[in-house]
Amino acid sequence: MDKLVKLAKSHSRNLMEQIYFMESIKTETWSWRRVTMNKELMTNAVETLVKYLKKASEEEQKIFYKFLEGMCDMESDYYILGHLELLAEVLKEKDYECLIDFIAKYDYKAAQILDVHMRELR
Repeated sequence: MDKLVKLAKSHSRNLMEQIYFMESIKTETWSWRRVTMNKELMTNAVETLVKYLKKASEEEQKIFYKFLEGMCDMESDYYILGHLELLAEVLKEKDYECLIDFIAKYDYKAAQILDVHMRELR
């Protein structure tokens, strides 16, 4: 906190501007952590799906479809289609664009929007 106060004092001599500066930094840091956390969670979800997709056994294929069904269900705690831009970004980074075809089986509209986001990322 002392470093933040010193930074704010160096930014301006006006106390109100210092307070505003400190609050904006706190908010930006908090938002950055939240976005990073969401991206980490999305990456973990995608990697888990792909792990079971690539498995050869029929049982592991069933696990993949069960996971995917849960992640595409709006009532689920693990719903990932509410953040399509982030999902597209993770799919692009990990080169897992093939998942869009599987997502289309559960939500074709989300898959179409994902496809558009993927084209924008190229």
